[in-house]
Amino acid sequence: MSYSEIKSLVGAPPGTRKVVGADNKAYQVEVNAFWDSQKDEDIRVVCSIDDGGIRALKPHSDSIIKKKDA
Repeated sequence: MSYSEIKSLVGAPPGTRKVVGADNKAYQVEVNAFWDSQKDEDIRVVCSIDDGGIRALKPHSDSIIKKKDA
C-alpha cells in the first residue's frame, strides 16, 4: 500500500477480517495504523493474528514502519 492509502487508516478503528490459512484453519487478522512519533510523518502498522482459541488472549503480532517519503 502507498503512504497515502495507509495514512487513511490512521485514527480509524482497527480493521479486522477472517481469513482461511493454508492449513484450512480460520484466523482473525487485525490491522492498526498510527503515527509512529509525530503527526503526518512515519506511520507504524501493526498486524495481529489469532485462531480464536487460546491464542486470542495473546495473538501473534508484528509491525512495520511506512516512511513518509517511501
